Amino acid sequence: MALKRVYNLLVLLFPIVYFFHNLEEWVVFRMKASDIYQLIPKHVSSFLPNNSKELSFIFGIAVVVATVLPILVAFYLWGKFTAFNAKILVIVAFATLVNSISHISSSFALGFISPGLITALLLCIPYAVGVTIFFAKHFSVGIKQYLLLGIVSIGVYLFAIVVSWFLAVQIYSFF
Repeated sequence: MALKRVYNLLVLLFPIVYFFHNLEEWVVFRMKASDIYQLIPKHVSSFLPNNSKELSFIFGIAVVVATVLPILVAFYLWGKFTAFNAKILVIVAFATLVNSISHISSSFALGFISPGLITALLLCIPYAVGVTIFFAKHFSVGIKQYLLLGIVSIGVYLFAIVVSWFLAVQIYSFF
């Protein structure tokens, strides 16, 4: 019973962690949008709006979408403690870790604190480590399966970014 409670707590924390992480991303991005816009490579900026205000608005929509996705996943996982769902939670944790690494590396590349860095360090990485420890304690999984889960998590991370931006651009086109 305690095992299921810890699992449900980890499931519940997933959208909460992402809510605060995405909120920080949005606030910091809005403050630094013009600086970030100037640093975007030309071949990438050709796919983006012509000014930082439009980019900031689209980013805000993408952040809302990226906040809804964890809520949907948490609804699916809530109360269903199975080995398969625990693996989904590990994929989520690994994707969270990949996201955190992207914020750390972009902070070095940009030369300033990138949107999402603080919560990546304070919330996302500890969450990912906690899920991984929970999974390792209660499920017998080999290194090959961890590697596979890690590879899948990179795909999930990229898919979530693409879906968030695609939907944001589509929603923005209505305005």
